[in-house]
Amino acid sequence: MAVSFAVHYLTFLDLDQYATATEQPGLSVNKIQKIPIKYAPFPEQKEIVRILDAIFEREQTAKQIAERLLEKIALTKKAILARAFRDALGTNGPTEKSAAGLLA
Repeated sequence: MAVSFAVHYLTFLDLDQYATATEQPGLSVNKIQKIPIKYAPFPEQKEIVRILDAIFEREQTAKQIAERLLEKIALTKKAILARAFRDALGTNGPTEKSAAGLLA
């Protein structure tokens, strides 16, 4: 069995469900030995690992993009609020009241 395949397989099994204690969870050898492990042919294991690694890489990239966008949104909110409190937002036209005047 390929090591990478075994890692993905064991992650999929969610071994926490076999833990015996709550404060300091552990797995007993007896319980681990009873867990059925399904083997796929080695070429199939390699293909499964390749597909899963590609999916996880795309997931990581999407998370990073989302985090950067959330940071930009937070900065934009702060900038708008800072301008609003400095009465520097401006208005649609030169004849209109300032943002502070509109709020009053």
